[in-house]
Amino acid sequence: MILFFIFRCAATPYTQALWVMLPGQMRQRITIATFILSLTFSSCEKAKEAKKTLDFGSFTIDVPSTWDKISQKGVDSYVGQIAIDSTDTLNFDLGWYANDLTEKRKYLIEKNHVYLTKETNKTIFELDHAGNVVDSLPNIIEMEWIGHVDSVDLNKLLNDTVSWTIIDNRKAKLVRPKISGIGTTGIYIDSLWKSGSGTDKFQINGKGLEPDNERLFLQAIRTLRFKTE
Repeated sequence: MILFFIFRCAATPYTQALWVMLPGQMRQRITIATFILSLTFSSCEKAKEAKKTLDFGSFTIDVPSTWDKISQKGVDSYVGQIAIDSTDTLNFDLGWYANDLTEKRKYLIEKNHVYLTKETNKTIFELDHAGNVVDSLPNIIEMEWIGHVDSVDLNKLLNDTVSWTIIDNRKAKLVRPKISGIGTTGIYIDSLWKSGSGTDKFQINGKGLEPDNERLFLQAIRTLRFKTE
């Protein structure tokens, strides 16, 4: 019998180790296999922790060496992406209309009543007396009553938390999910510098990041440096 040990590191698309075991050496097989797996895990961690600087012209950021730039074309701002791995990607926007990362509310307050809201693919059709469709209302919002406004903790209905920090001597809004993998991780800066008749803003974020990627991204955020225009 021949045994193959193959391990793929999440930080890189390449196979990290391949080992062939010969029969009749059970104790040695276990010892050597354990050693190889230990080395492989170690190489994966080193790949994640090794850093490089991505230069986007207007700003730089230090990230794990396995992360890569993805170019995009923006209409009225400078946009782009950073590929973390095959699963997670970061998006940034530098310009007048950068998103402030305010979480879209999943509730509605109507006459002191709080309703959970959910967008659906359902459509309501308006018919005339002959049964012909004369109008339609797509993506109907379903609502579920959950209580009076004074008895509901609205913060519990949100996925993200918001705090404030300083990044490169600029006040920044820091957004993090309450539960890793569910929500948005990122920052928003509402004033970088004057640009024409307006002010350039900046945001970079990732949605539903894996816990380890979230941790590394939060570390990378601290290294953001903006170039003075």
